[in-house]
Amino acid sequence: MKKISLLLAFTMILFCFTGCQSQENTSLKRERQKPKAASVAFSSAIEETEDGVNVVYLGVGVDKDGKITYLSINLNEFKGDDTNVMSVKEQGESYGLCYEGYKGDWRDQMEAFEDYAIGKSMTIDQLLETELDENGVPVEDSDLFAACEIDLHLAMEALESAKDKMHKMDTYSPVISQYVYRTEDGFELSIMLNTKDQYEKIKYVEIEQYDIIGHEAIRKNEEEIEKLEDGILGLTNYEVCHLETYDAGDGIHNSLPMENSFLGDISINIGFLKEMYRKI
Repeated sequence: MKKISLLLAFTMILFCFTGCQSQENTSLKRERQKPKAASVAFSSAIEETEDGVNVVYLGVGVDKDGKITYLSINLNEFKGDDTNVMSVKEQGESYGLCYEGYKGDWRDQMEAFEDYAIGKSMTIDQLLETELDENGVPVEDSDLFAACEIDLHLAMEALESAKDKMHKMDTYSPVISQYVYRTEDGFELSIMLNTKDQYEKIKYVEIEQYDIIGHEAIRKNEEEIEKLEDGILGLTNYEVCHLETYDAGDGIHNSLPMENSFLGDISINIGFLKEMYRKI
């Protein structure tokens, strides 16, 4: 009996030691993580097209010396009844740019542009000096042209805007996301940049929402979205995806935050928010 008691005591001590060591290692691992960026910004650029509207949006992060360490650019095209609600990056090869001997689909070429900026440790100003032809394509004698032959003029416009919107903060996991919802008049587009701290908590988020009607993109819900951005700080992605909502029964407000919750003063549907976070 004494031997069993001693063995049990030893096992408990070992378990406690291992558990504490595991927690300590996890804590140290988090502390040793390096921020992805010291400053971040989110921006978009909109262009009317023959068929409707194009919206380019990007997230950019730089280190303390202003060198780009994160860049992600995406595009949604709105063409009336022919609109694909997926972003062009989400469409991948099905977008139709990829064929034998070409430089890959739109996603591959845009990622080549993003990698070019990061790999060469460029500043935003240096990247904006990239020489483009009259079609917005990198000039043929440039290093970038070997991997990227898509129109970058809207991306450059968004980047120009982003450099004046930089928010100073150490961020670990910046990512952009989007969600498109069909409405009676057209589409609702929601886009965002989300950043987290080393503990996977939301540290900064910026959201834009538009009604896309014909050839117009109309910004909307700015005050409510600002409250929503502030309200979800400190949550995890999982917690945002599982925010409780209710249907007001009026045929319009079908995903309102619960009235007795910390988001209870927000009067817009937040289904779009949960969908964007499910993607990341």
